[in-house]
Amino acid sequence: MIYQGFRFIQQTLRTSSWTRAFLDAVNLSAVALMVVTTLQLGITTLTFGKVPYVDFLGLIIFLISAVLAIRYQINATWLVLGGGLIGWGVQILGYIQ
Repeated sequence: MIYQGFRFIQQTLRTSSWTRAFLDAVNLSAVALMVVTTLQLGITTLTFGKVPYVDFLGLIIFLISAVLAIRYQINATWLVLGGGLIGWGVQILGYIQ
């Protein structure tokens, strides 16, 4: 019932050219914010404090996750869990502080 109400509101807003352009701009800005946030998180995660140095453990987890997600279409929940377990195991073994 709530979905039908939102759908009615969306269809009503889409009939006007002004509100259609406004909704398109809002959608575009939301996608742009998601892209920028993803890039900033990736850069922060894969680099140390100084720019030329790369966190190789983060890079390895990223590459393994990318292959598993793209090639084998593994659910992102398992990738996050696996990355967390790898990080936890590496910390317990004393490779990182």
